[in-house]
Amino acid sequence: LSTLKDKNAIPANPLVIKTIVTSELGRKVAEEFGAECLDTLTGFKYIGEKMELFAKNGEKDFIMGYEESIGYTMGPFVRDKDAVTMTLIACEMAAYYNMLDSDLMNELQNLYNRHGYFVDSLKSLTMEGKEGGEKIIQIMEYFRNTNIDKICECNVETISDYQTGVTKNLIQNSITSTGLPESNVLKFILDNGSWFVLRPSGTEPKIKIYFSVVGKDHDTAENFSNSLINEVMDTISQI
Repeated sequence: LSTLKDKNAIPANPLVIKTIVTSELGRKVAEEFGAECLDTLTGFKYIGEKMELFAKNGEKDFIMGYEESIGYTMGPFVRDKDAVTMTLIACEMAAYYNMLDSDLMNELQNLYNRHGYFVDSLKSLTMEGKEGGEKIIQIMEYFRNTNIDKICECNVETISDYQTGVTKNLIQNSITSTGLPESNVLKFILDNGSWFVLRPSGTEPKIKIYFSVVGKDHDTAENFSNSLINEVMDTISQI
């Protein structure tokens, strides 16, 4: 995006696509350059579907798609994870910043300084057999049906239930549509911009819990991330 800006070549309706379990840092960067950031369900097939849609209708100009599990694609010609192109892009970035007497880690630090420090974590619990499957159901039912309005002394701002397709805003006392297909996933967003997601695996006897925290500096973000993880995982262990 910065290179496109330097070349005065950012398209009319630039679009970045990510998944609902992927860090919000990318959205901050996209918005800095006037690009929309669109969320999809987990899985690169959903990113590919949106790429295909906008390639046909021309409403958006696709720039980049990426997901939490380190999958990336750039440009409209590959509708899946594309490590070949992204390896070349990473090399080009490293060479470019080297010419500017910088490097990738320094540029990441610059992003944190502009947009906040983001710390992302994933916990995966394996629960095999019939009892494990029932336990995963119980965990999802608990978080879906229990009135959770405060976590780590922060207010819960929104709860998105992608199975029912409803997002509840607890601050504004309003309900909106998630706008995404049905999926057994819950996302809790706190009023400090941090969030966590509960998502049973569709292929393994696991439930995955994604955490994303943003803070004013590294220590603040790390400390809150540890507190959030501990509180959520302690709750799960007691179900």
